[in-house]
Amino acid sequence: LSTGIPGLDEMTGGGFVKGDTVLVTGPPGTGKTTFGLQFLIDGTRKDEPGVFITIEEQPEKIVSDALNFGWDLHRMESEGSLKLSQLQSDMLQAGGAPVLQCIKLIRDTGAKRVVVDPISLYSTSVQGQSELRRELYAFVSYMKANGVTLLLTHEVPDIFTRVSRISDYGLEFIVDSIIMLQ
Repeated sequence: LSTGIPGLDEMTGGGFVKGDTVLVTGPPGTGKTTFGLQFLIDGTRKDEPGVFITIEEQPEKIVSDALNFGWDLHRMESEGSLKLSQLQSDMLQAGGAPVLQCIKLIRDTGAKRVVVDPISLYSTSVQGQSELRRELYAFVSYMKANGVTLLLTHEVPDIFTRVSRISDYGLEFIVDSIIMLQ
């Protein structure tokens, strides 16, 4: 499954495995959001609908930034090939409701590619690391069962001090592969 990033597709022998969950991690400003958008846009060009779920950025800021790359997200949304959705902080306080909302959105759009940006902020809304890991595992399992390729972004303050452990809640054990940006 092509990532839309030629050098990466070449390094990985063609891209990601369909239905896998990929974690893209790195410090702020390393291109995690852009990476996710490029992955989704590549899918829209191949008739694979995508969903971009933002937890941090305002959707209009993402749309504006994407225009710098020549990506017209509003057009893609109106064509039905891409859906941009923001989880609001009040929804994040509702426990499992955001996961259910995401699944409904993915099901309703028929998405084949999904980006959650950044999953690290979602982690602040769940009580306890074991509950968070359980929710994320259920979400990832749903994606796999439905053949959806999932890309999660995760912010780390300093990639060099976190090489052996990406997150404090075991995120690296839930995903199929990890890409560390510097």
